[in-house]
Amino acid sequence: MTRMNAQLIHPNRDALEAFGLGKLDENDADFVEQHLGECPACCETLLELQDDTFVELVRSRERRQADEATKGGRGAIPPELQDHPRYRVLKLLGRGGMGDVYLAEHRLMNRPVALKVMKPRLMRDARAVERFRREVQAAARLAHPHIVAAYDAEQAGDLHILAMEHVAGIDLAEHVRRHG
Repeated sequence: MTRMNAQLIHPNRDALEAFGLGKLDENDADFVEQHLGECPACCETLLELQDDTFVELVRSRERRQADEATKGGRGAIPPELQDHPRYRVLKLLGRGGMGDVYLAEHRLMNRPVALKVMKPRLMRDARAVERFRREVQAAARLAHPHIVAAYDAEQAGDLHILAMEHVAGIDLAEHVRRHG
């Protein structure tokens, strides 16, 4: 990444990839996050970057675990979400490093949403909570046809939740795996 006389220069591909994998220190991550809020071209570049093999192996394992968890029905849904006043949780969609994503329906608006829920074990890690908070704020600032919209964020019991637009289909990692 480069800064010149407080003028923002585009982060390089390595910095964007490290940001996407959560490997930047807090100052650099803040810098890239701020830039992404102002630069659609860098948002596109970030979306085009492919995960490394290790990350894809972890995600494929997590997808298998998510599939197994959904077979158990509502037992996979945290208690704080089972009777949530605004969202009716339907099923687990997937698992990631920071948390789980559930398909839900907004009770009043009658529309599907994706709920990203931070893993409870990460709640004890102040850096992880701060990273989730930054992700929520970055998602709120992004408006692009190829990026899902963030609708809401809240804390329910011990869970941090990000409510997002639900887009049916496969995720980017699966699309790349299938089509290159």
